[in-house]
Amino acid sequence: MQELINVVISNGIFATLFVALLYFQLKDSSQREKKYIAVIEKFSKQLDAVEDVKENISKHFDSVDNVSYDISKQSEAIENVKQDISEIKNVIYFNNTIVSKGKKDNKKQSNIIKENNSEAKVENEN
Repeated sequence: MQELINVVISNGIFATLFVALLYFQLKDSSQREKKYIAVIEKFSKQLDAVEDVKENISKHFDSVDNVSYDISKQSEAIENVKQDISEIKNVIYFNNTIVSKGKKDNKKQSNIIKENNSEAKVENEN
């Protein structure tokens, strides 16, 4: 090492400055590279955490889709029950009308049933 320093000094001030600058530059580059590696490792860990969150969100979306599908099926079943109840009410009303009034005016009874059906539809829409 001492010989190298003597050769550089003997070649002039510019050679000495060049070697000093090269040494400091290499030292600084080494430190900078260590910092970059630390940052890359940190980002890598954070990326793993983000991917875990993405997987969890994906699972929750699948669950929400399943629940949404179940709710729509239940809604369809409820609408069918409402329609069945409306039809049962009409049959009971029609049978009560026949028993209480006898077999008089079938046209009036069919009009009443139609009115009840339209009222039931309005209720179902609400």
